[in-house]
Amino acid sequence: RQAFHQPILDIRPDKWDSFIVTNRAPEVCPDDQILRYYRSNTPNRLRIGLSIAETYGGPCRRVQNDPIFEFENGTYVEDLSVWCNEDNDEMLAKDMLGGLSGEVHSGVRFHSKKEINWSLKHAPKAYSRHITYEVGSSQQLASLKRPQLPFDEENRPICLFATAANVPGGFRSASHTWNIAVPIESDWSITQKRISPTKINTDPKYTSAPTIPASGTGCF
Repeated sequence: RQAFHQPILDIRPDKWDSFIVTNRAPEVCPDDQILRYYRSNTPNRLRIGLSIAETYGGPCRRVQNDPIFEFENGTYVEDLSVWCNEDNDEMLAKDMLGGLSGEVHSGVRFHSKKEINWSLKHAPKAYSRHITYEVGSSQQLASLKRPQLPFDEENRPICLFATAANVPGGFRSASHTWNIAVPIESDWSITQKRISPTKINTDPKYTSAPTIPASGTGCF
């Protein structure tokens, strides 16, 4: 592991990302360049920027000066996960106000041909904070953050990983936090299907492996 004494992507004084550069979401391009999406806090709430580098260690240069998203309804996103499939680039993000999915802090999906010009999927809602566990109980999670997708050797997502908390107010107010692994359809990256209701083994005293029911609103 190599330690860097300077950021590979720093803030820019007097720009929209002058306060912080955080929540980086990398994407490896077919030409092996590294795209890094990042978040900054602004007076107009959270905004997303994009940089590119030849290697993981940088240096990075910004692809454009302005944020990549400006939604007309004033909503915004964070906690991006970005990847490539055979047809286009895909993005999973947390809908902060519910203006894109209809549910606050649920997940939304975007797609793009050129990493910058992102569009919402036809059915944009990716997942809900309302989950049903193997034992039959349901729960409305107070927080569901940092969605990530591990992929198999055929570039198909295996499950949805995310972090969860049990009370409103974010992770600082939570008395219990945990990681969630939500099973999904094996061909999820190709067609939009509902999250599989397939049961997975779990100890009921630990809320670490929920499933989202096929009758719910957690659609991919």
